[in-house]
Amino acid sequence: KHSWLSNFKDSFLSNTIKHAKATELNISLKFEGNTLRLFAKDNGKGIPKDRERFDGMGLKNIVKRAQLINAEVLIDSEENKGTRLSILYRNL
Repeated sequence: KHSWLSNFKDSFLSNTIKHAKATELNISLKFEGNTLRLFAKDNGKGIPKDRERFDGMGLKNIVKRAQLINAEVLIDSEENKGTRLSILYRNL
């Protein structure tokens, strides 16, 4: 029923392994009433400021999938400080 959750997790995990060179990845889920919040954070190399923000296919796919289910997505990254992903999905 909620395979989208696995898709988000898998996409971020794949990006972390392929590109971030991270040694840690933390994923958490929080349920609040009819709302689900997914948070993922890695300690990888982040995205350089001089590169167009989130132009990779993996991050674009995460944003597209979030739009399809009317979820809010926030991706924040700093070079050499990792990447953070937050997805807020209402109406479970």
